[in-house]
Amino acid sequence: MLTLDQLTEKVALPSEIDHALKRGFDLALSISGGKDSDAMSRLLYHMRFHQSRGWRGRIILLHAHLGRAEHLITPRYIARFADQLGLSLHLVDGGDLVDMMKARKAKLEAQSKQAPFWPSAQARYCTSSCKRDKLSAFLRTWAGKTGKVICAMGLRAAESPSRAHKPLVQPRSGVHTQTRTAYDWLPLHHFTTAEVWNAIGYSLDELHSLQAHYKDMTPDQIFASSFKAHPAYALGNERLSCGLCIFGSRGDLRNGARQNPEVYREYVQLEAASGYAFQPGRWLGDVAPELLPPDLQTALQAAKGQPHQLQPLPNPPLVPQQLPLF
Repeated sequence: MLTLDQLTEKVALPSEIDHALKRGFDLALSISGGKDSDAMSRLLYHMRFHQSRGWRGRIILLHAHLGRAEHLITPRYIARFADQLGLSLHLVDGGDLVDMMKARKAKLEAQSKQAPFWPSAQARYCTSSCKRDKLSAFLRTWAGKTGKVICAMGLRAAESPSRAHKPLVQPRSGVHTQTRTAYDWLPLHHFTTAEVWNAIGYSLDELHSLQAHYKDMTPDQIFASSFKAHPAYALGNERLSCGLCIFGSRGDLRNGARQNPEVYREYVQLEAASGYAFQPGRWLGDVAPELLPPDLQTALQAAKGQPHQLQPLPNPPLVPQQLPLF
């Protein structure tokens, strides 16, 4: 397993970013509680405080919270993660995504539009409006009118073809101006999944062994243990974003439903009321039907007969393994 010092040599560090940090640019580490942003934060913290790199600016953790849509334990996990690193944590209110989806559904119905209201790869308002825009607003205030800031994000090329083509560095739209300098930076862009877990402190074999150990525990029990990542990973999640994510695998969705059955039932009620499936080719109500009352199961079956086209899932699914989880 690679050490932190070995892994820092693999960090994508363009000369313009290194020089900017040495000149005193501030560094905002955008985190979600997911493995990629965790690994990124651990590595950049190590580079800033334990290696003689001469980075002089402020460094903070930044998280946009989406209300009931989040894993229930995420706020506590992120707060503890910040305490462990000894970094200031800034929480940005991204709004309640559940309420936002309901409002979008009502708006489309009021306009007599036959269209899905769920977020999707084409209408990813859960990321753009709830996360990126709100984080940019914070960065504008934090940096000030003449500030200099770099926002580091844990996006990786292996997650999707679109992310593979993202530049390592680019001006941050909505923050970068003639007087304020702001860049997005993807330090883990070329990292493998194994390297990400190495940065957290596990080999893949160790992770799989721990997942077998923790599989019957609750998130609270895992949180109280020595597990180094978000409890959802100990329960077998492939990725972490919202508790029930439009890009989630069946296993991740099932975990999310079990951990927050109230929100799960609320989503299935939206499926039943609208006739639109949560994902193309997959009804959320089919993921954990044992958690649904009989009347909701009946309503869902009736909704499946509505004349909305249910498109098959792409093969392979055109979804990232991790949201920008900033």
